[in-house]
Amino acid sequence: MRFNITVRMLALILIMTFLFSDISISEEDQVIQAVNEGIQKYNEQKYGEAAGQFEYAAQLVKQKKGEQIKDFVQSIEPIEGWVGNQATSQAMAGGFMGGGVNVDREFTKDSSRMNLTILSDSPLIQSVIMLFSNPAMAAASGGELSTINGERVVIKFDPNNNSGEVKSVIDGKYLFTLDSRAVTKDDLINQTKNVNFQDLKAIP
Repeated sequence: MRFNITVRMLALILIMTFLFSDISISEEDQVIQAVNEGIQKYNEQKYGEAAGQFEYAAQLVKQKKGEQIKDFVQSIEPIEGWVGNQATSQAMAGGFMGGGVNVDREFTKDSSRMNLTILSDSPLIQSVIMLFSNPAMAAASGGELSTINGERVVIKFDPNNNSGEVKSVIDGKYLFTLDSRAVTKDDLINQTKNVNFQDLKAIP
């Protein structure tokens, strides 16, 4: 039956995600427990409870992924004269921004602000990929295409209020954004240059 196949495939995907990642698995792992409980509820034909367990397991996986991305973001050095605050991560449910993992970190210097955000595992990423392959679309949105650390980026900057952003899709699965206020364009670009995108790609 279709539900039978769907539930078993979801359980298999969750388990395989752990087998082929760097996330350690133990007998006490909450994700494995949730998957096992989901399978048990399914075998008892309690399909609503089974679906709830699998959704809970998926949310826990996103949280673990968020911690990995947060560690990466925390390792990014602020440019000279700036201070980097503590990075935070949030695993979002499917109903909010299409779901996914969101990690952000703020950099400050007096009244100036730059906020670095990485969005992962969200369908929203696919909606902006075209922007980076089409210079006309980038220009129409008020941005300019450039390359920083080997990655294509779109830079927007308003000299009238000294604010702007750098945006890029990394490896087709991460949406990188660095937005700012009360900064120079050089600050915005130089902070982006401090991001090792290869390390981000290496996150499983």
